[in-house]
Amino acid sequence: MKQTIGIILVVLFLTSCAAGNDTAPVPTEPASSPNTPGSPGTPSISPSVSAPSNLPDDVTALVNKGLTVQSFEYTGGEPGITFFIKGDNIKKTRSTFPENYKPGEYFTHVYIDRSAKTAYAACLGEKECGEYNNTAYALSYETENIETPLDVLSSIAQRTDVTKKSSVFVRQRKSTLLTYTNSDGLLEEVAIENYYGLPVERTSYDEDGGIVKKTTYEFIHINQIKDAEVQMTATVRE
Repeated sequence: MKQTIGIILVVLFLTSCAAGNDTAPVPTEPASSPNTPGSPGTPSISPSVSAPSNLPDDVTALVNKGLTVQSFEYTGGEPGITFFIKGDNIKKTRSTFPENYKPGEYFTHVYIDRSAKTAYAACLGEKECGEYNNTAYALSYETENIETPLDVLSSIAQRTDVTKKSSVFVRQRKSTLLTYTNSDGLLEEVAIENYYGLPVERTSYDEDGGIVKKTTYEFIHINQIKDAEVQMTATVRE
């Protein structure tokens, strides 16, 4: 009888342990972004974006994540200018306005449409622009068009010589450092921030290891830019 009771107790104990394992908490990713500057929310992931196939798997995943970002606001590449990117539309604003290319051609913003291959300088703001308010004039598309952070990622995706060098922190953001030889034959390093997959720093070196060029990308908003923010609606002056 005692042996029977003992067996029953052992069975009840094992059953209780199995039930406890089923209800154990499962670690999940945080619902909000890391508490650091420039992290406005969760990146938008689009299943329609094809992952590059000629990169190491972990680099492929990181680059592909960045290529799914739909829009962003950032500084970097041109001092004093803030860029707004959404799809094929780009807007530039300067820290000092109004500017002018020549007398009478004042502007506060530059709008670039890559699909139409057009660029316009617009003056927006009655106080700043006076009689030129809400007017625009055409610029050279080839001159005004820029290389965006997404262009940097697209270029990396097409390369066959990309090497993952190390993990680094850039402005308190955990990043992956990639190296390759650029079109000028120079060693180039790109630090890609791990959360969004966007480049935050790009440096090219000469044969002696000296820095030839260094670009720092500071992202202000990600996946929050509206169509109206990057579309030019001013009246074009003849």
